[in-house]
Amino acid sequence: MALFPFSASIDLTGAGKGRRLAAWHLSQGAGAQTINFRSGTAAGPIQFQVQLATVTSASQAYATPSLPYFSAGLYIEITGSGFNTGSVELV
Repeated sequence: MALFPFSASIDLTGAGKGRRLAAWHLSQGAGAQTINFRSGTAAGPIQFQVQLATVTSASQAYATPSLPYFSAGLYIEITGSGFNTGSVELV
C-alpha cells in the first residue's frame, strides 16, 4: 500500500503505483467542490465523483474484495477552487 497526499489535481498513473483504491480522504475549504476520480488521464472516463459542500470533509475506505480498480491508473481531478487537501491509498 502507498499513501499519496495532494492539494491539486494529481496524476497517479505512473509505474509502481497501485491500480486499486483502498481509501480516500478529501477536505474542502471555501466554496463547493467536485472531485473526479478518473481512469488514466485528465480526459479519461470518470469512475466516480465526490461533491463537497463548503468547509466539509469526506472519507471512504473499501473492503478488499471490492476495491475500485482503475485499469489505466488513477487521475484525480479537482474542478473548482478552495480545495484544502486530500489523500488516497493505492494497492
